[in-house]
Amino acid sequence: MESETYIPGVCNITPTGATRRRQGGIAAAIISVALAAYLFLFHFPPAYRLLLFFPVTAAAISLLQAHFHFCVAYGFSGTFKVLASAGKTESVQTAEFRRIDRRKAAAIIGGGMLVGLTVALIAYFA
Repeated sequence: MESETYIPGVCNITPTGATRRRQGGIAAAIISVALAAYLFLFHFPPAYRLLLFFPVTAAAISLLQAHFHFCVAYGFSGTFKVLASAGKTESVQTAEFRRIDRRKAAAIIGGGMLVGLTVALIAYFA
């Protein structure tokens, strides 16, 4: 049975889960900046700058998950965890809710990849 606080496509993680994703996103953003600095400082060929796609995408996806309080892994697996005291995930029982969650998860991944691609291309042409 779905929790009273579960809203499909809107929120499927606890505030603690969102905080962990925010911290991961910040860490990935720091790695992205460090990698960019390294690549530019040591004059790597522009093609190497495309590697920024990976940490920037990871940062963007993590930060989007934190912002939306929505875990893409839970969204694709048909589970959620909105009650910190429960200590476990619950299954999304309604097929329509699972579809909404998968769509939201795909949108977050797509948005993160778009950010990663944009930054990588800007670095490539800089």
